[in-house]
Amino acid sequence: MSLPFLLENRSEEIPDWMIQPAIKNLDELFTAVLTQNNLGGSVTGADATPRRLVIRAEGLSAAQQDRVEQLTGPAKSAPEKPSKASPARTESRASN
Repeated sequence: MSLPFLLENRSEEIPDWMIQPAIKNLDELFTAVLTQNNLGGSVTGADATPRRLVIRAEGLSAAQQDRVEQLTGPAKSAPEKPSKASPARTESRASN
């Protein structure tokens, strides 16, 4: 299923000289979010007024595709390392 998307961000007054760079930045950042999160789709337009930034996208997935990640940690037989804070804390209490 493909969904249309509209994001409107209201703000305080955006200076005139910042509007075009803001539109470009919003387009680039939103495109990166779509790519990094495997949402498909593409940005179809970005506009702005002195108080709003708007981006439109088409073809977004209704949900992310399932993925499997294998995360490994230390071996179960690895010795536990005490934190650096714990010896100092113990010493300061002992001296009181």
